[in-house]
Amino acid sequence: MLLQVALAAVLTACCGAGAAAEKTPVLLDCDTANEIDDLYAIVRAMVEPSFEIVGLTSAQWRMQPNAPQNTVEPSQRLNERLLALMGRLDIPHPIGANGAMTDAATPQDSPAARFIIQKAKEMPAGRKLTVITTGAMTNIASAIALDPSIAARIRCYSMGLRFEDGQWNAEEFNAQNDPRAVDCLFLAEDLEWHVMTSTISAALRFKKARAVAELQGTGGVYDFIVDYWLKFDPPWQPGMDTDTWTMWDVAAVEAVRRPELAHEKEVPVPARLNSDRRVWVYTQIEAQQMEEVFWNALREHGAR
Repeated sequence: MLLQVALAAVLTACCGAGAAAEKTPVLLDCDTANEIDDLYAIVRAMVEPSFEIVGLTSAQWRMQPNAPQNTVEPSQRLNERLLALMGRLDIPHPIGANGAMTDAATPQDSPAARFIIQKAKEMPAGRKLTVITTGAMTNIASAIALDPSIAARIRCYSMGLRFEDGQWNAEEFNAQNDPRAVDCLFLAEDLEWHVMTSTISAALRFKKARAVAELQGTGGVYDFIVDYWLKFDPPWQPGMDTDTWTMWDVAAVEAVRRPELAHEKEVPVPARLNSDRRVWVYTQIEAQQMEEVFWNALREHGAR
């Protein structure tokens, strides 16, 4: 009998370890203080039981009209606030670079870039670190420029760029914040890169009234993010109507978690780069289903 109990305990421990090992290691790199959707994307990723959040790094958003000089600092403060409200300050949260890369091979060194290198190198054989970028791609590109060997150990999902009529278009906010970082990722031969363009993710729009109904009075981080939306006045357009908001970054997170709700294809990088490399670009999302998945996930974690 004792042997049977011991064997059962060993099997339970092994199964538990196996289940934990199946979690997707995810590193979030976010320009959190730039808009509303970053906060919702971070919280969504944090409550996803199939994700193991290994880090939350801060990204710059220097091209925003009326932006402060050091845009990475407010993003860093917001990251720390969200982690504190969720009781997860144990998750590493190094600060990213405040400037853009000067060319595709010259990194903007930062604690965030060094941390990405560290986490990528920790991945066991046959597994990749999932990196989700919701802002300028400075930190992930700089990490690869600092140590190109990590590219093969990373699966990167980025919100940014446009892809229209079979052509890449860098006239998009995240890309404009660091166009050389974009080129670095286009040229990183061993990097698996999935791009959630601003045109495709624009289909995912949340109403403020629903956020209030779902979250207000729930407490903790949920009250914080709905209150943030209620008080948010875009510095680039004061007085702008915020009753509906495009959740670009939430679309990127949901695409990782629920790939069946996001359709993509493999395409060449821009011809000007003289490379035969191909990357993945999203062509359609199931926006209504994504929204319901989002609210259901938060309810399961304690929201109404």
